[in-house]
Amino acid sequence: MFAYTFIVSTVFIGSIFSNPIVSPGGDGINYELLGGGIEGDMILPDGFDPKGEFNGKGVAIYGPRRWPNNIIPYDISAITNAGHRTMIESAMAILANDVSTPIAGSTSRKPCVTFRPKISTDQVFVRIQYGTGCSASVGYSSGAKTLTLQNSGCFRSGIIQHELIHVLG
Repeated sequence: MFAYTFIVSTVFIGSIFSNPIVSPGGDGINYELLGGGIEGDMILPDGFDPKGEFNGKGVAIYGPRRWPNNIIPYDISAITNAGHRTMIESAMAILANDVSTPIAGSTSRKPCVTFRPKISTDQVFVRIQYGTGCSASVGYSSGAKTLTLQNSGCFRSGIIQHELIHVLG
């Protein structure tokens, strides 16, 4: 049930945010294409084998690209604007809730993924930083992963959630 709910939720959310990201200011810039990588915003891990790992719905549903215990440590220390930090943490909370599973007979939900601040013992985490375009490392692999958000054009909840979905895999 968990896997089915996670897959359906991820596909649903992914389809919502799959449209090109165009500046809300009307400048016509597609910030998603500025981030580099596959389709402009997906940074694939070293050694990624699309034939062996991609199953048509994502790379982390099963296998080595899945985050251990579904916990994603993050570091937002490079984000200096307090409003931007709040927006990132809010987007994480919304995404975590959207992919959670309802508990029968309750208004509570069981989390499927948990975003938490990085601690000193975390060797694998997501480093969220300012940069060019909107992009993110895909799935779990060794070392620090990067999620990049351009100061102008990427700070919208849906865009941040879209990049976080890439991090999930």
